[in-house]
Amino acid sequence: MRPNRQVHFSSTNTLYTFVTQTPEATPLLTGKRPLVNDSPKAAKAPREKPRVYAAKDNHDFQRHSRRLSLDSQLDQRRSTFLHFLLAPSTDPHIIYDVSLPPETLACRYPSSLLAEPATSPAVPVLVIESPNCPWPITVVPSSSPSPLLLAYGAVVTVWDVLSAIHDALRPPVTLEEYHALPSLEATQRVNLAYSKRCKRIQGLEARMEEGLRGVRRVDFLGDATRFMGLATHTSAGHVWKLVVSA
Repeated sequence: MRPNRQVHFSSTNTLYTFVTQTPEATPLLTGKRPLVNDSPKAAKAPREKPRVYAAKDNHDFQRHSRRLSLDSQLDQRRSTFLHFLLAPSTDPHIIYDVSLPPETLACRYPSSLLAEPATSPAVPVLVIESPNCPWPITVVPSSSPSPLLLAYGAVVTVWDVLSAIHDALRPPVTLEEYHALPSLEATQRVNLAYSKRCKRIQGLEARMEEGLRGVRRVDFLGDATRFMGLATHTSAGHVWKLVVSA
């Protein structure tokens, strides 16, 4: 007999705790009116009479409307929900500085929950974006899944998400990426974050060695390296927004 497994998920994934601006509604796409055919043959074409709906038409219309309503409900049921440990919050369940390895994190719940699927339904890949980092983070299942996931297959876990964030922010930036910073204020913010990060390293030799490696992607976050969760992205499914704070 299989042991009972309990997977906990957030009841909703539409909370935007730290978004300061509400995204504008996408305008409806409208096509151009067709050109008028002013040929003599077209001018003599009889005008189409307005259609009169009979009782049968009304019945078909109501049945079609009920089908649309049912399809809408099914689409809502297909929504992807985020694991409650990753849900954005002012008091997150995971205490984690993304500039440090994920092994340094603290969790308010049993660490076994980190091996649970990151979403419901479980997905084999998800993407994370950050307003201050131009590099999207692609999260894939770890090469050695836990025994818990054997029933799910290769799916992204909570731990995979945290590990992928750290790994994606570790590479040094190129000179072109550094010069692409939008303003002098942004450059100063990155430089200060780089300096603070190096000063936190214990040992003079290790500190100097890290300083020689230069600015890393995580420095583009500035002082905001505290993980606060993931928020839904407005453009597509399985794309999430990294929420961080100082």
